[in-house]
Amino acid sequence: MPPDSPNAPQPFEDNAEYLDAEFNCLAHRLARLGAEARWRGLQYQPDDGLDRDPQAIIRVGAFVTELRLIEEAEREHLDSRLKAHRASRRPTLWLDRIEHQTGFGPEERLILLALSVPAIMWPSVASEIIAFQFGAFYSSFSVYELFALQDPQSVADWLRLRKIFKWDSPLRRNGLINVDAVPNEADPSGFISMSVSLSIKGFSLLTGDTGDTKNGEKGS
Repeated sequence: MPPDSPNAPQPFEDNAEYLDAEFNCLAHRLARLGAEARWRGLQYQPDDGLDRDPQAIIRVGAFVTELRLIEEAEREHLDSRLKAHRASRRPTLWLDRIEHQTGFGPEERLILLALSVPAIMWPSVASEIIAFQFGAFYSSFSVYELFALQDPQSVADWLRLRKIFKWDSPLRRNGLINVDAVPNEADPSGFISMSVSLSIKGFSLLTGDTGDTKNGEKGS
């Protein structure tokens, strides 16, 4: 489709419009993950004729499918606009700029977006976070919750995700996130309990808001 066609994907007006689109996708993702968690809960109830409801399993399963289709359509539309934006002469999006500078990928992008929600308080995402019981919300999330947001499907996925929060990872090495120390270095299970939050530097680079310095004071 020619770029000047009225139906062609359009570049974003600015970084804020891009973040609007990403937060919308994040809200759909959280809604789908929450519905999937409910669906699994219904499936694993004891089949004793008292608590298990086959019709509820079917209804929620259909709802999960509907939410997944919506999420995929939103993601496809956003990615097409991202491609158009990158091919245009519009200013580079701040998240793209961070990715180019640090070398991280889509999983880290999703983590930075999720961690920025407590600072931006985008209503649709905030409501889904509360509904999904995801995160301490006011400031941070656990490593486990950020793993769950990635929707890992295998042990290999879990092991790969652990590397994102190691001390030498792009997010930590570049000071984009704050991670609490592991309570017990000898206990690998303590790793997923660590608290993660977005640093002031990470927020500034993500949004282009440079009004705060490292010490939380107003910049010049």
